[in-house]
Amino acid sequence: CGKGRHSIYLNNKGFNVEGCDLSAQSIAYANQFKNEKLHFFEHDMRNKLDNNYHFIYNLFTSFGYFNDVSDNLKVLQSVYNSLSTNGVFVLDFMNATKTINNLVTEESQIFDDIKFNIKRRVENDIIIKSISFVDKGNNLQFEERVQALKQTHFNTLFKKVGIKIVDVFGNYQLDAFNETDSDRLIIVGKKENKL
Repeated sequence: CGKGRHSIYLNNKGFNVEGCDLSAQSIAYANQFKNEKLHFFEHDMRNKLDNNYHFIYNLFTSFGYFNDVSDNLKVLQSVYNSLSTNGVFVLDFMNATKTINNLVTEESQIFDDIKFNIKRRVENDIIIKSISFVDKGNNLQFEERVQALKQTHFNTLFKKVGIKIVDVFGNYQLDAFNETDSDRLIIVGKKENKL
């Protein structure tokens, strides 16, 4: 859930919401917004949640960051095990094909008077973003790696765990997904009960 932006929105719409994230820092920030129907906790999404949910959301490319691709299956198995009967899972991921085809390999951006130098590249189906900057005289560098997963990857993963894909969208206006042109890959799945 990161710092809780989407959880807060859903809670404001009247839903009971629990947001989880691996980052203790993000959860500490999100906790300032908690109330009787909005809770946050630290959690590794590869592990089953303690409760079962009618809806589980994985939004804004919060998937594919583990070094071992087998962890992707663990995440989806956790989702399956944490959904209630007929529960719905929504996964919002980048459209890897369009992202790679339009990759900005180098750019600089200034935030709070700090110049961030950003380089991007693709290696072995992984999009790597390197960020370097100077803050208070210190040279700092960070690297972010996300797997360039495509619709076919997700189709296979969802099928393996028993989540039936019921809709696929290509943007937040819910237009149909097109691998060449769509900005996003948004998959809506429903838990299939195993015999």
